[in-house]
Amino acid sequence: MSKKSAKEKKADNEEKSNAESPALNQSWLSMRTGLIIMTIVSLGFAGFVTWNYYESSGIFKAILIGLMFGGILWAIFVGNLYFNRFLRRKK
Repeated sequence: MSKKSAKEKKADNEEKSNAESPALNQSWLSMRTGLIIMTIVSLGFAGFVTWNYYESSGIFKAILIGLMFGGILWAIFVGNLYFNRFLRRKK
């Protein structure tokens, strides 16, 4: 087998693997939908934590703790977003 045919065969295999799995390269949700869902979830979680923490330490500290937990969700979201973009960057 010559080198030229081996290279062509390798290129054909790469094209087949890319054509077979286009769903893996596409996002499940649009960025806008993801941001809306994150906003709703983080506000709900912050409210839930505030509501549960209120009785033990007062309203001011409960709001701060709730905002902290809501912010932690955003930090995890943004960190995972940039990590995913780093891994999937075009070469």
